[in-house]
Amino acid sequence: MSYAISLAEERKEGRREGQREERLAILRRLVFMSGMPTDEALSMIGVPADEWAQYRQELEEIR
Repeated sequence: MSYAISLAEERKEGRREGQREERLAILRRLVFMSGMPTDEALSMIGVPADEWAQYRQELEEIR
Protein backbone atom coordinates (compact mmCIF):
# COMPACT_ATOMS: atom_id res chain seq x y z
CA MET A 1 0.00 0.00 0.00
CA SER A 2 1.36 3.39 -0.92
CA TYR A 3 1.88 6.15 1.59
CA ALA A 4 -0.82 8.34 -0.04
CA ILE A 5 -3.43 5.58 0.19
CA SER A 6 -2.49 4.83 3.78
CA LEU A 7 -2.73 8.50 4.72
CA ALA A 8 -6.11 8.83 2.99
CA GLU A 9 -7.44 5.79 4.85
CA GLU A 10 -6.24 7.20 8.18
CA ARG A 11 -7.95 10.52 7.45
CA LYS A 12 -11.15 8.74 6.49
CA GLU A 13 -11.09 6.73 9.72
CA GLY A 14 -10.40 9.89 11.72
CA ARG A 15 -13.42 11.60 10.19
CA ARG A 16 -15.62 8.60 10.98
CA GLU A 17 -14.40 8.53 14.57
CA GLY A 18 -14.98 12.27 14.95
CA GLN A 19 -18.48 11.95 13.55
CA ARG A 20 -19.24 9.09 15.94
CA GLU A 21 -17.98 11.07 18.94
CA GLU A 22 -20.06 14.10 17.95
CA ARG A 23 -23.17 11.97 17.45
CA LEU A 24 -22.67 10.43 20.88
CA ALA A 25 -22.30 13.87 22.48
CA ILE A 26 -25.51 15.10 20.84
CA LEU A 27 -27.31 11.87 21.72
CA ARG A 28 -26.21 12.13 25.33
CA ARG A 29 -27.56 15.69 25.60
CA LEU A 30 -30.89 14.79 23.98
CA VAL A 31 -31.45 11.71 26.13
CA PHE A 32 -30.05 12.79 29.50
CA MET A 33 -30.77 16.52 29.51
CA SER A 34 -33.94 16.71 27.41
CA GLY A 35 -35.43 13.38 28.44
CA MET A 36 -36.00 12.31 24.85
CA PRO A 37 -36.42 8.56 24.25
CA THR A 38 -33.22 7.03 22.89
CA ASP A 39 -34.77 5.68 19.68
CA GLU A 40 -36.33 9.05 18.89
CA ALA A 41 -33.02 10.82 19.47
CA LEU A 42 -31.12 8.32 17.31
CA SER A 43 -33.60 8.82 14.49
CA MET A 44 -33.56 12.61 14.87
CA ILE A 45 -29.79 12.91 14.52
CA GLY A 46 -29.68 10.54 11.55
CA VAL A 47 -27.88 7.53 12.99
CA PRO A 48 -28.34 4.54 10.66
CA ALA A 49 -30.59 1.89 12.25
CA ASP A 50 -27.87 -0.76 12.02
CA GLU A 51 -25.70 1.35 14.39
CA TRP A 52 -28.37 1.96 17.06
CA ALA A 53 -27.33 -0.98 19.26
CA GLN A 54 -23.77 0.34 19.43
CA TYR A 55 -24.92 3.80 20.49
CA ARG A 56 -27.35 2.36 23.06
CA GLN A 57 -24.47 0.35 24.54
CA GLU A 58 -22.27 3.44 24.75
CA LEU A 59 -25.06 5.38 26.49
CA GLU A 60 -25.41 2.59 29.05
CA GLU A 61 -21.68 2.78 29.76
CA ILE A 62 -21.99 6.53 30.40
CA ARG A 63 -24.84 6.17 32.91
